[in-house]
Amino acid sequence: MIARTCALPAFLLAVGSTAAAQLQLVQQTRSISGLAHAQSSGGTQQGSFDVSAPDSALFQASESAHVQVTYAGADAIASQTSEIAGERITGEGQAIAFAAAYPAGAAYAGSDSRLIVTFQVTDTLVYSLTGSLGRSGNAYSPTVQLEQGGVPIHSVELPSGSDQTSFQFQGLLAPGTYALSAVASTNAWELQSDTIDQGTGSFQLEFTVEPTTGLPYCTGDGTGTACPCANDSAPSARVGCLNSQGTGGKLRAQGAASLSNDTLVLFGSQMPNSSALYFQGTFRQNGGNGASFGDGKRCAGGTLTRLGEKNNLMGASHYPSAGNVPISIQGSVTSPGTRTYQVWYRNAADFCTAATYNMTNGVEVLWGT
Repeated sequence: MIARTCALPAFLLAVGSTAAAQLQLVQQTRSISGLAHAQSSGGTQQGSFDVSAPDSALFQASESAHVQVTYAGADAIASQTSEIAGERITGEGQAIAFAAAYPAGAAYAGSDSRLIVTFQVTDTLVYSLTGSLGRSGNAYSPTVQLEQGGVPIHSVELPSGSDQTSFQFQGLLAPGTYALSAVASTNAWELQSDTIDQGTGSFQLEFTVEPTTGLPYCTGDGTGTACPCANDSAPSARVGCLNSQGTGGKLRAQGAASLSNDTLVLFGSQMPNSSALYFQGTFRQNGGNGASFGDGKRCAGGTLTRLGEKNNLMGASHYPSAGNVPISIQGSVTSPGTRTYQVWYRNAADFCTAATYNMTNGVEVLWGT
């Protein structure tokens, strides 16, 4: 076995609180609705719910609703739960239909559950949309879609057949108005039969957004300099090369990069619960392509300044935190201009190279007065 050491790289031994900026999501409106209808030779019954209203607070609301209709051998249920809290929208909907007909007549049942959230973004944000869709029997294809101005940005629809699928989308949201929707529909029918037909459609989703300052670059997705052992991360994730946990170290910046009002905070995540060293550079290493380093890539180049070492908790940490001086002071940023940032973190498990460390992606920040 190759001996693995844990010494800090020489270049990181060089010398060298503020709150995060509030998320700017405004004018959100949540609409959840469901429809259930049952029909037989004797008649039809229908039930529905529809909850739609803007929320007075910034991204703080929750709602649930349920409807069930039963009529002469036909039974339909639609349910919906959604919550808007902080930087996350969660939703879960289910549509179920059963139909059992006998020689005396026919039965049909159908139901529909949907969630629509519209919101306005005032700053450029990173977003992540994850979830799962399921269908069975005579369910229609559940769909989830994120759109702007009626144009889909991301959309997923479950193909025909009984199946369950999961999805993940990530990217940037520029300032503007967006709509997130999820729909599950199903039906069931029987004609002159003593059998039972049924269908179930469902969706679960989580939509998160995070405010960003600066530009993430030098990701471990196979572009630029290759990751040391083909430990590439997904292009949509915009993170570093994969570590032994199967995730890429992630760095984002948030707040004002202003010399007169410095509220900039560097947030590192998706790392092991180990030490993490935040540092600053003066330009992009190798033109932004990075250079192979440990199990990852070094992205921040030029004059390097050590900002501070943190201990990751639940794989995450940030700088500055309580007791730390602002980044502009610790990094000796005295005039407007560009700086680059990255996190070096320990990853001592046998993985990839003989090194015991890995790197996040880089972030380039333009400092102003």
